[in-house]
Amino acid sequence: MAKSRPESVVSPEDVIAQHGADATRLHTLFIAPFEASAVWNETGIVGVKRFLARVWGLACSVDDIAPGHAEDEKLCRQMHRAMRDIGQGIEAFKLNTSVSALMEFSTAIEGHLHAHGPTPAVRQAVQTLILLMAPFAPFLAEEAWERLGGTFSVHTQPWPKFNPALATDETIEIIVQVNGKVRDRLSLPTSATEEQVRAAALAAPGAQKYIAGKAFARTIYAPGRLINIVSG
Repeated sequence: MAKSRPESVVSPEDVIAQHGADATRLHTLFIAPFEASAVWNETGIVGVKRFLARVWGLACSVDDIAPGHAEDEKLCRQMHRAMRDIGQGIEAFKLNTSVSALMEFSTAIEGHLHAHGPTPAVRQAVQTLILLMAPFAPFLAEEAWERLGGTFSVHTQPWPKFNPALATDETIEIIVQVNGKVRDRLSLPTSATEEQVRAAALAAPGAQKYIAGKAFARTIYAPGRLINIVSG
């Protein structure tokens, strides 16, 4: 591993001795795509160590189970999306995106835990998080799996399989343009039809500033992405 100057070479053994193998591994995978070159910088490794500490904290927070909550379904969907995104990142060798998805998933679990307590959905999500962490932070994952009462080694467990129906996003973001310039953004159900998107775009406050009192010729809709209002 090298810094910006060719003569500044960093020994992996020294980094591991200072920060630990899991943190070094995660940081290395996170700083750049698998096939890309990157200048070595240890600044971000502190954030990775905090992330690992939070994951361990989650594994220690689900000994007692709280009653289920109506929001558990939302966490369940986030779990299935994490399984999908992390698995696809591994298959495509986009390991930095997989690590990013792990961090986002852990944040979602923390938020749900703080809001609703250690519900059954939280415990299931934590167990799944640890399984997904295993290829990236094998030592912490093994300890956390044992802490959760998992049988045998975490590295002998089957890879979690996501449900495509649950992994589907419930909402999509639609960019609203007026004459080609972004004026607003809408969060709409994935099932929204073109007519529903069109109606919402025309009523959007950001668009109204530029089309109020004006005639518009047409709308151009790129499904699931944006709608452009062509105004006269």
